[in-house]
Formats: sequence, C-alpha cells, structure tokens
Amino acid sequence: STQALCRMKIIPLLIALSIVFGAAPRAVTAAAPDEPLSCNIGPVTKSYGGGQWLVYGCSDGKSVVLVTAQGNPGFPFVFSFLYTSKSMTLHGEGTGNKQATDAAFKELQPLGPADVAALFKQAKAHAAAGTGVHAT
Repeated sequence: STQALCRMKIIPLLIALSIVFGAAPRAVTAAAPDEPLSCNIGPVTKSYGGGQWLVYGCSDGKSVVLVTAQGNPGFPFVFSFLYTSKSMTLHGEGTGNKQATDAAFKELQPLGPADVAALFKQAKAHAAAGTGVHAT
C-alpha cells in the first residue's frame, strides 16, 4: 500500500537525521506495517563509489542500510535496501555531495537480492563477533 511505502521511506530519513544530530543508528526504529523495523545489526564497512559506508542489517532479517562513514564526502547520506511483500527497493536520502552519492548509487543499483543477503550476512557476522566497524 502507499501508506506502507511512505512509512518505509521514513526509515532512511530517520537514520540520516539521527546521524546528523549525533544519535547512534542502533537507536533508530520506524514503524513498518506489521512490526517496528530497526537497523542496528553490525556494522561492517564497505566501499562504494570511492567512499566508505557503514552497512547495518535490519530486524526483518533481509533489509540493510548503508550510512556514510566518517570522512565520506557524501555525508550525511543513507541508502537502504528495503523489502516489501513483492519486491526489494533501493532508496537514498541525504544532503551530502551529489557526485559522491551518485557514484555510490551507480555501484549499488545493480545489486540484487543475493548481493543484499550477502551484505546482511556480513553485518550480522560482525555483530555476532562483537568486532564493530572493520573495513572489508
């Protein structure tokens, strides 16, 4: 539904705002149609578009968010791969350097469900190991 999609689009905005105002991403939750979705699993650091991104897994066990890491010219910006009952969508929100975020978007856009599942698995492995943020 349109209302559910609007709620899902709020997630990246809330994460970006929490980062701008200094809140930890793990404290961010937003209402999804069935249950709250929190994206606090991880993070693992990945490179897209020449910049570093912190990848967090979400409580639905498949969605991920990518938040600009310190020093990334795209800051503040967040991408999210979110699932609806029918599909996976890539969203981006923020006010960071457009050239930097466009470069990352070009690398993220072709990722499919198997790629996103691998990102989720890496973030979860870092969370389980208590290793925090590590470049990969």
